[in-house]
Amino acid sequence: MLIWRGKGILTVVIAVVSTIVIQILVDAIWGQGASRGHTWPVALSMFIAAILNWFAGKHFNKNSERILLDPTTGQEVRVVSTHSLFWIRMEYWSVVGVALGLLMLIA
Repeated sequence: MLIWRGKGILTVVIAVVSTIVIQILVDAIWGQGASRGHTWPVALSMFIAAILNWFAGKHFNKNSERILLDPTTGQEVRVVSTHSLFWIRMEYWSVVGVALGLLMLIA
């Protein structure tokens, strides 16, 4: 079960699309099945997904705060809408992507 807020689901979409594109490119350049024998294509796709996700998260979350005025009390209320996946903002998932990519290169 995925839990996301706003455009946080794009974190998963970016990772999946990045992995598919890199595997297609590696297979096209080095021959069919070349991406299955190595871990570096998946690590590369995680690094690319992390970069794309960082910029997407920063873009979507930059103007996420609004100040509204309650007409009854005249009090200001701050409303913050974030784009997150599992309660973690999109841009912070990039750290997880880099860590997974490094883990795949080391293993």
